[in-house]
Amino acid sequence: MLDANQYEYDENGLLILKHGDSYEEKYSYDRARRLTHVKIVSVSKSTDQRANKVYTTVITKTTNQSYTYDKNGNLASEIVNCVKTYDYGYPGYQDRTERTNDSTYYTYGKDGLLLTEKHSNTDMNGRTVVKKTEYSYDDQQRISSSLVTKDNRATYYEYQYHDDNTLIITSTDQWGHKDSTTLYLGYIWAPDHP
Repeated sequence: MLDANQYEYDENGLLILKHGDSYEEKYSYDRARRLTHVKIVSVSKSTDQRANKVYTTVITKTTNQSYTYDKNGNLASEIVNCVKTYDYGYPGYQDRTERTNDSTYYTYGKDGLLLTEKHSNTDMNGRTVVKKTEYSYDDQQRISSSLVTKDNRATYYEYQYHDDNTLIITSTDQWGHKDSTTLYLGYIWAPDHP
């Protein structure tokens, strides 16, 4: 199957444009060749025949994503704004526009480890939800605990790593209720030696 998309690259070989039948994506970069902005526009059309007349509805979605970096090159923020418009071809239908906004901000310690992650989402009704996660690490730079707060609720997670490649994550909510999950981190394969 052939790829119906068209691609365009800058002089550094970085993708700057991707174009398909019903969408277009544009990419921008900083001097360090890190992605700083993506704009995606997609259009979908549907038709309906009623009473010997054809009606067309056009939905256009525009998404703008931007990224910033700290002085060490770590991702510092992600911002996503989306506007979706509905252009109804039916008589009596009101055209409408929906807007959503997402943002995530990151902070890092001197050792480059992620310390906090704060995500904010505003839905099309204007309701904003904020989720913040704070991380702690053990002496092997593995996450040892995290505290997640969202909608005035807090959950504390404790991570216990074991020699058999299992990880036990224990969560405790703000009322003291505990729950545990065991994850198998994979197996280390070593060939037999004579």
